[in-house]
Amino acid sequence: ATVVSSRAIRIGVDSLLRLDAGPNRLFLSANIMRGDSPAFLPRTIKNVAGKKIAITGISGDTALFDITDTMTSNVMLAPEMKAIEAVTTALGEKEHPDAIILLSGLSSEKNLRIMNQFPEISLCVCGGDNRGTIHSQPASRVILNDGREIVLADSRKGYILAECSLTDRVEVKSFSFAEPV
Repeated sequence: ATVVSSRAIRIGVDSLLRLDAGPNRLFLSANIMRGDSPAFLPRTIKNVAGKKIAITGISGDTALFDITDTMTSNVMLAPEMKAIEAVTTALGEKEHPDAIILLSGLSSEKNLRIMNQFPEISLCVCGGDNRGTIHSQPASRVILNDGREIVLADSRKGYILAECSLTDRVEVKSFSFAEPV
């Protein structure tokens, strides 16, 4: 799964949705809205080793939509806290996951706020529009006081490969940055 970034959205919501058709949908975003509903899947559930893992995405707040998307399809960016609250509430009421992983394109400072406000989020993986910095300083990993983690990709194009374990929380064993082939 991947969060919809501002770079990806440049081709238009409908074009991305056509690319994302089928049973193995890839793009997640809880805050890109078409009217009152998310334009993309706000979350997905994966069963791994008998554990139910919820993965949700929150797109960066720098996304600029094509005028066609905004004027004819009513596409807009919802406030991130409201979108995360909707997802975590729905997960708690319906899915009851063992862990929630947030894929985020927001700034590290906003991700810290989200992790503090939503303790049910086990792990935050930052990429897309996030530049791998905290207060303008390069960083790759933040471990919060309660043991939950924020993993940051740097500004290169590519993706994060993370090896995790799940006991009472998601623990990142190792991670690396990989560039597409």
